[in-house]
Amino acid sequence: MHLKRLELFGFKTFADRTELEFLPGVTAVVGPNGSGKSNIADAIQWVLGEQSMRSLRSLSAQDVIFAGTQRRRPLGFAEASLTFDNETRSLPLDFDEVTITRRLYRSGESDYLINKVPCRLRDIHELFLDTGVGCDAYSIVGQGEIDAVLSVKSEDRRALVEEAAGIKKYRVRKREAIRKLEATQANLTRVHDIIAEIESQLPPLRDQAEVARQFRELRDRAQALERALLLTEYRRALQQVEEIRRTRALAEERVETIRAELARVESEAEAARFAVTRAESTLEEARAAASAASQKVERARGTLGVSRERLASVEAGEADDAERIADLERALERCRREKEEASERIAAAEAAERAATEELRRCEAEVAAIQGRMEKLARVVEEHRRQAVERARALTNAQADLRASGRQVQDARAALTRATQRLEMLGARAATQQAREEGLREKVTEAERRCEQVNEQLRRAEAERATLQRGIVLAGQRMTELRTEITARSTRLRTLRELDAKLEGYRDGARAILRARKEGRLKGHFVPIVDLLEVSPEFEAAIHAALGDDLDALVVDSLEEAYEAITYLRKEGKGRATFVVREAAVPVADGTEAQEILSRRATQHVRFADAHRNVIGAVLGNAVVVRHLEEAREVLALDHARYRAVTLEGDLLHPRGILTGGRANGGAASLLARRREMAGLEEETARLENELARVTKENETKSAALRAAEVSLRRQREEASRAASALAAAKKDLDYCAQEARRLADDLRRAEQSIHQAEADVEKAVAREARLRAHVEQLQTQDSGADADIESARASLEELNRERDRAAEAVADQKVAAARARQQVEGQRENAARAHRQEEETLRDIERRRAHMASRAERVRALREEIAGQEAELAQFVAAHELAQKELDERRAERRRLLEASGKIEQQAKEVRDRLAAAQHELHRAEVKLAGVEADIQHAQTSLYEQYGLTADALQQVSREGVPEIRNRQQAGQELRQLRAQMAELGEVNLGAVEEVERLEERLRFLTTQREDLTQAREGLLEVIAEIDSETRGRFMRTIEQLRQAFNEIFVRLFGGGTTAIRLTDESDVLEGGLEIVVQPPGKKPQSMLQLSGGERALTATAFLFALLRIKPSPFVLLDEVDAPLDELNVARYAAMLKEFAEKSQFIVITHNKGTMEAADVLYGVTMPEQGVSRIVSVRLEDIPEAA
Repeated sequence: MHLKRLELFGFKTFADRTELEFLPGVTAVVGPNGSGKSNIADAIQWVLGEQSMRSLRSLSAQDVIFAGTQRRRPLGFAEASLTFDNETRSLPLDFDEVTITRRLYRSGESDYLINKVPCRLRDIHELFLDTGVGCDAYSIVGQGEIDAVLSVKSEDRRALVEEAAGIKKYRVRKREAIRKLEATQANLTRVHDIIAEIESQLPPLRDQAEVARQFRELRDRAQALERALLLTEYRRALQQVEEIRRTRALAEERVETIRAELARVESEAEAARFAVTRAESTLEEARAAASAASQKVERARGTLGVSRERLASVEAGEADDAERIADLERALERCRREKEEASERIAAAEAAERAATEELRRCEAEVAAIQGRMEKLARVVEEHRRQAVERARALTNAQADLRASGRQVQDARAALTRATQRLEMLGARAATQQAREEGLREKVTEAERRCEQVNEQLRRAEAERATLQRGIVLAGQRMTELRTEITARSTRLRTLRELDAKLEGYRDGARAILRARKEGRLKGHFVPIVDLLEVSPEFEAAIHAALGDDLDALVVDSLEEAYEAITYLRKEGKGRATFVVREAAVPVADGTEAQEILSRRATQHVRFADAHRNVIGAVLGNAVVVRHLEEAREVLALDHARYRAVTLEGDLLHPRGILTGGRANGGAASLLARRREMAGLEEETARLENELARVTKENETKSAALRAAEVSLRRQREEASRAASALAAAKKDLDYCAQEARRLADDLRRAEQSIHQAEADVEKAVAREARLRAHVEQLQTQDSGADADIESARASLEELNRERDRAAEAVADQKVAAARARQQVEGQRENAARAHRQEEETLRDIERRRAHMASRAERVRALREEIAGQEAELAQFVAAHELAQKELDERRAERRRLLEASGKIEQQAKEVRDRLAAAQHELHRAEVKLAGVEADIQHAQTSLYEQYGLTADALQQVSREGVPEIRNRQQAGQELRQLRAQMAELGEVNLGAVEEVERLEERLRFLTTQREDLTQAREGLLEVIAEIDSETRGRFMRTIEQLRQAFNEIFVRLFGGGTTAIRLTDESDVLEGGLEIVVQPPGKKPQSMLQLSGGERALTATAFLFALLRIKPSPFVLLDEVDAPLDELNVARYAAMLKEFAEKSQFIVITHNKGTMEAADVLYGVTMPEQGVSRIVSVRLEDIPEAA
């Protein structure tokens, strides 16, 4: 792999599209200072993913985009592409060429591409991983950075060696594995915590679930009973509406009568329309018949022509069939001759097969006779052997019995000894067990006393908890009631505020002014007068009557604002409005009125701010409030000219004798009530919320007390459980002790019996041993005479076996001969069968051909008859076409007549529809009346829906199912109260506990499985990390040894002598320790890099770079003015190294030194003919000036 091409466009000073071709070997890039040579190096690093702007000699990412000159505009993006030769497939892509492209837009967007396919920066890094190529690899050394190779920190220097060792990919894999390990460990810890939390939650939650099940059962019974009560009320309401529905049914009957008449008329109209439609259909059918008759004539003529052509074709095929039949008859004769010859050969083969079969039978009979004698003799031998085996087995058994009898004697004597010892031991244990039983009885008595004490404490704790639970349930019910009331009042308040915001209750003019002011179309302040005063409910009707048309009057600051508003109303046509000008408002002056009038003035019964006194006095100052009209006449008699009197019911008596009264009907009359209701609702809502907060706080206190009581109750239960367990354990120990005492007594009796039994067993065993010795001696005497008979019979059997083998060979030969003869017979039979099949096939073919000829003759006759019929049919079709055309003309006349009759019937139907509309109007009035009654039923349905979710359809379904009606409502109510009391006794209930227990148990099972999977994954990751560390350590140490040798050799060549040393800063940490480099130039002491001169540092860094390239050659190496600090002699050495290493790596060097240029195979010159724009030009070596 090597770098093949670099393409630039808009990158730094390369404004135009520029392409540089690179060949293997050394390519030098030369040019004056500032011409843009190093921009080529920057471009290569940039494409490979360099992110450091400092390394690219820029301040920001956009600095790499061509910034423009005095003659050129800036470009919008920069693009650079590197093309690699990949014929060796060094890169893991199946392409001969791989092109890496990077593009940056001035907006900050960036693109990476591999072979023009978008990719990520990470994909590019992974593509060149451990290839020696990369923006941070040792293969790229920027301008002035050569001595920085060794001046960096020892840990950073290590990265260069790791690149050469090819272990960066292991580093990446290890980091990924560690990241996964940390995530796995975190997940494992989290799963442990969650499992512990779930396990701690489950026990109390299971108790709550049991309570929830009881609560649900009681609640379902209570809801069913309450729903039945509501349904009973609903049914009774339905019965009340039946009378109204009967009235509506009469109206519907009248409508149906007219509809029937309309249906009859419409039926006649429909019949007329149908007759027209049928006439039109008949007309279309006549048209279609005429067209079909014409088409039939054409098809008949075409069919006749086709039939005549088919007749000619069939007659031509008869001659071919006759010739084919003659050929088949000759083939049939040949088949019959072959079949006769095969029959003769079969007869000869069958005779040979019979002879071989007879010989085979004879040989097999001889073998069977020999086999019979062998079997008889074998049975004799087997009998002798069986008897010998039986005698040997009897002898063995007798000897074993003898040995066993000896052991029995010994065992019986040992058992006698053990039984005596056991008897003594059991006596001692029985005494100990009796003492232990007395101690256990005292322990049981103490445990029973403790258990009773703990149970009493537990009962008191449960009673306390039940009291707290009832209090919490009652508090919860109160909280629910309060929330319901708050919701209802908030909803009503929100509705009133919406009405107020929509200016409902104001007349059109006032509403238009307020909206225009809100939308900014009018300036000034327009305040409704009702917003300036407060009225108690007692005086609302009186103040409303006193205000009259001024109820929605608007208060303004000046006459100009009022004039502007009136102009707006007049211009827009929005109605009229009343304005009270604040600066011009004059209240009714106090005079010499009687005290009865002053105390009753309307201004005395409203509340308002002092700033609005003139305004309120202007509109209400001449009104007095009285209880009734009689009082009004008495008051006005005192000052009849100046005051109006209003009663508390809203009747208004004018001084001129005009009386206004009655009942207000919506509109503006509701403004004062709305204001009062809104204020009352806000106050009531605040009070309810405060009470809710108080009840909530009390409930929380009780809940905390309940939790403490439950904790105490759990402790008491645990204590009771421990006491009960201790009592049960003590009783169990006592029972066990009593059982043990009884068992010991039984053992004592059995031990005494076993002693007597053991003494008798010893005597029996001695006698049996003597009998067995005599039997063994007798069997040994019988066994010696049977061996000679067995040997004689075995010799005879071997002789017969040899005779049987000879006879079996003869049988095998005869079987082969018989099989060969049988095979010949089968072959000849197959030939005969094949000839027979061929004969039959030929016969069938002849028959088919003859049948085909007969069929052809029949077909010729049929075709001729068919042609005659087709000619007659054609004549019929022509006549039918003429008749169809005549029928078409008649149908057209019939259609015109039917259209005229249909028009008359349609007029009659219109008159009936008008009468139906009038009857339907009467029905509508009846339905409106019914709707009013059904609204009441709807209210009942709403209650059932809100409380039990029963829709109208569900109510009808329940009614159809026949839910029993509750007759004794008082008894049902008492039962409902009892159910609710039982629910309250259960205390605070967690209704979701049942589902929560199921969910937690399912989650616990899932998490347990997940914990096992995570543990296995963690172990696997630890193994992977250990394997990576082992491989990394081995590769790194091998590379260090190679680097030491290569660095020393190249250092000696470049310096003409000296030594080097590469050491690990921490030998104990091979995987993370840094590298320390110490060199000794010729004639000097060992020195660190900081003690060297600039030229020595550069040359040492160059030696280190070439050492890295020796142990791991890079596909290409980019060196930007690396030789700048070197003198002429060292430049020559540097150039020689380039030529040597160019055999394995491609070098691209940017230089000013002529010696380096002479080592190059290709030269590129960079110039700047236009200020700020670089170009590539050809350069001759002799024209390059020497570096200063």
